[in-house]
Amino acid sequence: MNLITRFTILFIIVSAIVFVVGGMISYKVIAKEIKSEERRFLMTRYQGLLEYLQRHQVEGFTRNKTSVQLVPMETPLHPPSFSDTLIVNEHYQHPENQIKLYSVAEVNGRRYRIVQYDLIVESDDIIHSVTKSMLITFFILLGSLAFIAILISYYMFAPFRVLLSKIQKFSLKDPEPIDLSETNIKEFNHLNHFLMEMTSKMITDYQSLKEFTENASHELQTPIAIIQGKLDNLLDEMNLTSEQVSTIISMQNTVNRLSKLTSSLSLLTKIDNHEFNQVEALDLSKMINELLPEYDELISLKEIKLEWEVTDQVSIVAYKVLLQILLTNLINNAIRHNIESGRLVIQLTANYLRIRNSGDDLDVAPLLFFERFKKSNQGSNSLGLGLAIVKKICEIYSFTPDYQMEKGEHILTITF
Repeated sequence: MNLITRFTILFIIVSAIVFVVGGMISYKVIAKEIKSEERRFLMTRYQGLLEYLQRHQVEGFTRNKTSVQLVPMETPLHPPSFSDTLIVNEHYQHPENQIKLYSVAEVNGRRYRIVQYDLIVESDDIIHSVTKSMLITFFILLGSLAFIAILISYYMFAPFRVLLSKIQKFSLKDPEPIDLSETNIKEFNHLNHFLMEMTSKMITDYQSLKEFTENASHELQTPIAIIQGKLDNLLDEMNLTSEQVSTIISMQNTVNRLSKLTSSLSLLTKIDNHEFNQVEALDLSKMINELLPEYDELISLKEIKLEWEVTDQVSIVAYKVLLQILLTNLINNAIRHNIESGRLVIQLTANYLRIRNSGDDLDVAPLLFFERFKKSNQGSNSLGLGLAIVKKICEIYSFTPDYQMEKGEHILTITF
């Protein structure tokens, strides 16, 4: 729901509440004013009648909704008072609500009982009139609001739509920041200037970070290769003690880990920077079947029982290199952390890829292994980046990774 629609709905709700409350107030004000005018009208007729009685001596009469009766002097005087009553309409022969003025007054030494009537404007009529007028006003307001909302949405918010469109198309790989033209709305101009400055800074920072990462990765590989070469030369020496050989091998392992760490971090950075945008339809079933024979030796060394259930022609749209990295990391992880004479099961369907392997119990929650440098045994040779890379690749293609431990088995599922 867009902003204009939200605002319009909120305004309509508030307006409806205001109109209902306003209608109730209007009804009370109008009813009070009508009642006051009715009493004022009867009092005017009453004063006119008293003047008439002063000029004429009458025994009494009944006409024009007025009744005058001569009463004994012992009858107590009664000032004019008002009340509501029902009077039968002579023409329609049905009762009507009317207001009654009752008084006992003394005029020229004679006392008269005076009763006057007048038709009351009924509350139903007032409610009907107020409701009708309020509804007409409300629908006029509603139409005006719809017109104003359309006007704001299509004209005043046009620069905002242009801004959103350019933000959606923006990429850190673009050499230039977002170019936004001036508008006649002050707030949009401030937003445009801020976004142009922000995108310019983002592009500069991205380029600097990318260059640093690439340079660091490249420059680190050179000294690592030199160290590795010199360690290999040392091992060729004939007069080394067993302790020296052990030390050199340990140093080689450390250098290898450093080389893998540099490559893995560089790969994570490239994935974060969305540098793998080329995609194609890939036969995942074929890729797994071609990849598994490469692990025959490792599987045989640990005497792992391999089972696989691979559905044919499972197609995935992705970048081939990233998908290969995902499969390699998953299978490497399942073999490395397996036990001697363990079990490895690979299942592939059109909906998911599931790898089950036997292994030791975990000392941390399984899902934490998708974070960088998380591993069960911190002293192991594992870098703790394999599943972090898997998670990043899954995020790119909207896959859902899941890691569970069940009955001594590690179960890692990638749902497509």
